[in-house]
Amino acid sequence: LSLLGNTTASSAVTSNGSENRPAACAGIELPELISPILSIGVACGASSASINNGLLNSVATGQVGDISLSVNNLLAPLGLQDLTQTLPVGSLVSTLLGVTNALNLPALPIQPDDLLTSLLDSVLNTETLQVTIGDAKSTVTNTVNTVTASSHSAAVDIKILPTPQLGRDSAGKPILGSVPLLQIIIGEAAATSTYDRLTGLPVGDPTFDPAIVRIKGLLFPGEGLKLALGQDLTLLAGTPLESTIKLGVGKIVDDGAFGKKAVADGVAIELLKGISGGIVLNLAHAEAGAIAKLAQTKVLDVPSIDIARDIPTALPRTGAETAIPLALAGAAVAIVAIRRYRLVAAAATTK
Repeated sequence: LSLLGNTTASSAVTSNGSENRPAACAGIELPELISPILSIGVACGASSASINNGLLNSVATGQVGDISLSVNNLLAPLGLQDLTQTLPVGSLVSTLLGVTNALNLPALPIQPDDLLTSLLDSVLNTETLQVTIGDAKSTVTNTVNTVTASSHSAAVDIKILPTPQLGRDSAGKPILGSVPLLQIIIGEAAATSTYDRLTGLPVGDPTFDPAIVRIKGLLFPGEGLKLALGQDLTLLAGTPLESTIKLGVGKIVDDGAFGKKAVADGVAIELLKGISGGIVLNLAHAEAGAIAKLAQTKVLDVPSIDIARDIPTALPRTGAETAIPLALAGAAVAIVAIRRYRLVAAAATTK
């Protein structure tokens, strides 16, 4: 794939109102068989600006790349829409409750069995996975008294079921809105600063929030969970969406053939392990080792003189040698024919 092209998104307003420029990307054309389930965009940008009572607010976003996977388009022709009515969800409910209890998470706003049934429905009807690389967002917010500037960036932002259809109200709208089922943010950083128009001084101290890996979404409401160095975490275990995260993990591996080697992972993520082996992302992966068990080369002994005498010295023959038996057989037939001819001739002379 050749990642060429660039995009620019800009918004401008001169009076009360707003202007929004939706995200535009330098798209990559994929083969026809792949495009229904996979889309890739690079150099994406979006912007919006608004003026309300003379106060300007603006938002600008950009991404290095954006990848979307829609397995539901692949599953739709298989007629699996009614599958969730026959699947036992008891074991999955126990797994989900075990995760929430172990992590001291608040109670879910809907019943776990309804959640999992809706979850399986979402797998069949909504986008499966969204990966954003190099995500950045900056905002400027104006009020009568203050101006606030904030910025946020993330090396990789992964969303499993970005827009799940989990639980609906009487109007048929999702109760939980557009919050993804699970969001994994790698290399996240955020900073905010506020200026007071009246005093001309900053309001408090600027704030920042660096995090190597943060897990958010429906299963981790609020600020989510920060993953500690050396920690492994498996989410949605026992489901097709099972995913594992490893942060700052090192180990020694001995395969028994070549000896030991050292393996280190800055961040290792295995996504959707229950769907065709899943997707593996190794960020800052390194291996090193020295071969401790060299292969042994066997040296053949030189044969003794007595054994050498019995070894044939003639080279094997090919081609002509196979004609010798045929020639001998032909000679035998000729001798028999000549003898019979002589016997017949002698008998005729005697008469």
